[in-house]
Amino acid sequence: MAETVKLLKNIAADLKTISKEINAIATQVGKVTKPQAKVTAKTKRVKKVVKAKTPKKSTAKKTPPSVKGSSSIVDSVLEVIRNAGGGIAHVAILKKTGFGQRQVSNAVFKLKKQGKVKNVGRGVYAIA
Repeated sequence: MAETVKLLKNIAADLKTISKEINAIATQVGKVTKPQAKVTAKTKRVKKVVKAKTPKKSTAKKTPPSVKGSSSIVDSVLEVIRNAGGGIAHVAILKKTGFGQRQVSNAVFKLKKQGKVKNVGRGVYAIA
């Protein structure tokens, strides 16, 4: 019986040393795995870079400086051609009215179609 008690004490001592070694291994494994968990958990979000929008130019219609009482672009162009006398160039109409090239071209086309304006030369218009 004394031998079994001695053997049991030896087994208990061996179990204590094994448990200490297991705890030491567990702490080493815990140290290794914890930093990896933190690194994978923290991912930075990348913000999208948005370019600043440039303000668009105002496309408001210009009022013709020489003809103030007209009600439409066609009327304004007709008044400028009438005031010119013998004939006026397309570029001069653009400058006097302040309208765009397309607006003046369309107005002259409508006036020619109505028979109020005629071509005197290339790009020169007069009252019909």
